[in-house]
Amino acid sequence: MPDIPSCQNVSVSFGGVALGNLIGFDEGYSAASPTDTTGATATIVGTGGNTRVIRQVEITMIEPGSISFRCWGNPPFGRADIGLAATLAFTVGGVVTSWTAQLASVQRVGSAGELIQGSYQFQFMG
Repeated sequence: MPDIPSCQNVSVSFGGVALGNLIGFDEGYSAASPTDTTGATATIVGTGGNTRVIRQVEITMIEPGSISFRCWGNPPFGRADIGLAATLAFTVGGVVTSWTAQLASVQRVGSAGELIQGSYQFQFMG
């Protein structure tokens, strides 16, 4: 996400289609499952029934990350668009920051007396 002090006056688009003005967001990154990378020349300690191999376990990749956010307005995307990959762009004070992302979920959120909101989740690609 852009390094911004506020979510005010931030517009969002996906694949060139305006999603609306940002209300709030959650961004996250996580590691993939650890993988045993013990080589054939691993250190062996002990003898007999007490023999042990010193294993090497590493994080072999970092997941690309995800972002979920809410915007004012009716979502222009629906169920049929889940999985669509395109450019996700945030415009902050005329500066555009963008990533390639895949639409993971979309929801329409409404409450009595409130404006309709679109809630989106995207997975970053690569």
